[in-house]
Formats: sequence, C-alpha cells, structure tokens
Amino acid sequence: MDTIKKKMLVLIIAICMWLIILYVFLLEVSVNDDFIIICGIIEVMVTIFLVFLLAKFYRNYKDAKLIIENTIIRIPLALIKEDCDKIIETYISCFGVLIDSKVIKYNVGNINLKSVEINSEYICINSGKGEKSHQTCILHGIIEEKDLQLILKRFRYETGIMPTLKHYPKYKEEIK
Repeated sequence: MDTIKKKMLVLIIAICMWLIILYVFLLEVSVNDDFIIICGIIEVMVTIFLVFLLAKFYRNYKDAKLIIENTIIRIPLALIKEDCDKIIETYISCFGVLIDSKVIKYNVGNINLKSVEINSEYICINSGKGEKSHQTCILHGIIEEKDLQLILKRFRYETGIMPTLKHYPKYKEEIK
C-alpha cells in the first residue's frame, strides 16, 4: 500500500511541476498566438492524461484500503534485505487480494468469487466473470487448526463460500 501512496505522491508532484513549468514558459514566451494555442492544447492533453493516471492510482488505493480493512487472512511473504528491510505482505479479504501493491478484486462489479481451496502449503482463490476464471494461488505456510477454523468461518460468513480443504494433514473435516 505504501507503494501505491508513493506513486500517487509522485504523480501529484509531476502534475504541479508540469503546470508551473508551462505557466512560466507561456508567460516568458513572446511569440505569435498560434504557438500559444498549440502549447495550450498540449498542456491540456498532458494534464488530462496525468489526472487520469492519478484517478486510476487513487481507485487502486481505495481498493487496497478496503481489502486491508476487511482482511480475512494476512500472510507475510518475504523479507527482502537491500538498503532497507521490506516485508511483502498479502492480504486476503472478501473484496479481493492485495499482494504488495497489486490489487486483485472480486465480488465487485461482475467479478465473483467462485471457490477457495486451502492446502497445507497454499490458498487458491478462483474468481471471474461467467465462465471466465482467474486463479490466484498464494503460499501461506502451515496454519494451525484454531486459525484454520477461524479462516474457514470468516470466508463462509463474509463471502458465502465454504473453502475446500485438500491434503491438510492436521484437519480432515470441513467446518459446516
């Protein structure tokens, strides 16, 4: 989510800088009216493009925030050590999946959650429109029985879908 915020901030700064540079440029240039009209058209087109990108990032930010606020399970994926430590986390909710800054939405619009499969190594989520399907599999590590029961109940309560357990050594029966 921090990545999405940083992208939005950079875009806002780029829009402001673009408008300031063009405003100063147009004040300093003393040429014919045709040149000013062409520069004005270019300014408007670039500004519209940058605002469109900002709207897209903001929508992505709102979706990520919704997923984090309604998290069913949070999975830390990796600790990356470079200049600073970074943990890439995955959040799974009834609205979608957030993997670092990538948002995979479901139960929004025409995209529906179709099934959830929990294995001892991964959680596999199938979603899509009609007959089209998108599968997201996330490694989770071993989930303890009490946590697994809570996850199964929350998936059923919040999405209406009962996850399928496969090859789970400690937990043989599905919760009804």
